[in-house]
Amino acid sequence: MDNSKLICELLELSHDEKVIRYLQILQMLGQGSPCKKIQDLDLRVRVFNPLLRAGLATVDQVISLTIDEMLVADASMNSKIVLELIDCLRKRGYALKDDDGDHLIYLKLKVHTFNSLRRAGIKTITELRAFSEDDLRKLGLTENTVNEILTKIGEYKPNNTDKDKH
Repeated sequence: MDNSKLICELLELSHDEKVIRYLQILQMLGQGSPCKKIQDLDLRVRVFNPLLRAGLATVDQVISLTIDEMLVADASMNSKIVLELIDCLRKRGYALKDDDGDHLIYLKLKVHTFNSLRRAGIKTITELRAFSEDDLRKLGLTENTVNEILTKIGEYKPNNTDKDKH
């Protein structure tokens, strides 16, 4: 474990003001990089609370996860919340571990549609594009759901997903 991660973990665990101050001084002296707290991201409450419940207190902890890991980190973490988190991270130069722009989350599907595709084992846009309209119906999807998927795939334009991980 490198110094910056150790300092981050010690800061999270410590309740002793002298220890906290010492660790902060070490950070300032360059002995470890600052531990950016998720509070510093100015997240909306609906995004912030599930992160806290999942035990994710620092940006480093959050960006060490994949999109799929984020989706199961807390019971209330759904695709819309994770997408909002991804947008917030990108604006600040961060990205989740596997953020390559191909995850289904980027189609911005309704939560029900997104979950139906995931239950069918489809996780990426590339995988979804391999399905014909008939194949989607064979998955047991309703006509409205199939139409939503086809519309979203037609509208989809990949964002710039260059990562500048900190």
